[in-house]
Amino acid sequence: MPNIVQWSRRPTTAQYVAGLKAIAPRTNDIQRRILAAQHHAPERTAYATQLARLANVQGGHPTVNAQYGRLGHMFCDATGLEPDKQEIGTSRWWAVWSLGHSTRKGFIWEMLPEVAEALEQRVLPVSMHSSIFPGRSVATGPPRRSDGSAGWEPAAPPPVSAVDRDRC
Repeated sequence: MPNIVQWSRRPTTAQYVAGLKAIAPRTNDIQRRILAAQHHAPERTAYATQLARLANVQGGHPTVNAQYGRLGHMFCDATGLEPDKQEIGTSRWWAVWSLGHSTRKGFIWEMLPEVAEALEQRVLPVSMHSSIFPGRSVATGPPRRSDGSAGWEPAAPPPVSAVDRDRC
């Protein structure tokens, strides 16, 4: 049985645009790079370890997890929205941005389409690290391989396999 974690009261694209505009001055470069890296990932899906490498985040996945959650908390504070709570009573701040797929290899974040659409409206000053996405911006879409498919060459993380997705 799939184990997918998601926000039960997901905001609209317009709410994401308004919320991201409200928090833009308080976001940091790491948070913006993480969102950009996920936005450019194949199917906008990645493990935190992949996002850490792609966004050049020192401290690895623990830093990505913390910054992703902080960003979600800022968004909720600015909009008055509340994320769902875990069974232990803590908020799932990361669920503001993504569906969560639990797999045997770890937790995979799949960016919500409304978040992607809001980012494409350039509501954040997204910093793209040139060695990660040469010549790319959020508005130009994901990088393309030489065969035309979405992804990176040659240092791309493997896309989430159908087997992993079926297991979640």
